[in-house]
Amino acid sequence: MLFRSNVFSTECILDLKQKGVIKLSKLQIEKTRCKGCGYCIEVCPKKALSFSGEISDQGYDTVKVDDALCIQCGACYRVCPDYVFEII
Repeated sequence: MLFRSNVFSTECILDLKQKGVIKLSKLQIEKTRCKGCGYCIEVCPKKALSFSGEISDQGYDTVKVDDALCIQCGACYRVCPDYVFEII
């Protein structure tokens, strides 16, 4: 869990990625934890997240990521109250 604290801003993370200091390659979503609050969708700078239309066992519309748009900035990870995201 690299970005659980709010220490790094999105701009800082993107700068570190560009300089090759950190390498993030994929965003994983644990849909069983998602409660469909939409916070991640609101903060995504590239609009890579949206509601999936898939209803979880708990009755929530979960989120999905468009890998072509996602820049692995960590904004969704930092704002999610349910620890749905993992950046690997």
